[in-house]
Amino acid sequence: MPSRSTQRDSAFNESIAALIGSGQWDLARRTIEAAIHAARTGERFTQLLDCFESMPPTEPDDLAAARLHLRLHVNVPRQP
Repeated sequence: MPSRSTQRDSAFNESIAALIGSGQWDLARRTIEAAIHAARTGERFTQLLDCFESMPPTEPDDLAAARLHLRLHVNVPRQP
């Protein structure tokens, strides 16, 4: 049986993918933000960053999206 965190991450992934697929960018960003609070590994932050970056760019004055992007980048492990 998958762990609780694996089940939670899977549910977030499905929701994010469905929102992105239907063009609901704001809801997808909010769901990614909620998923950040549950993320515990660098790999998970990398997955969330990939989801975020797969969406169209936000408006330049969208500070919430800019903060979210920064939070994701800060938590992604450095590449050697």
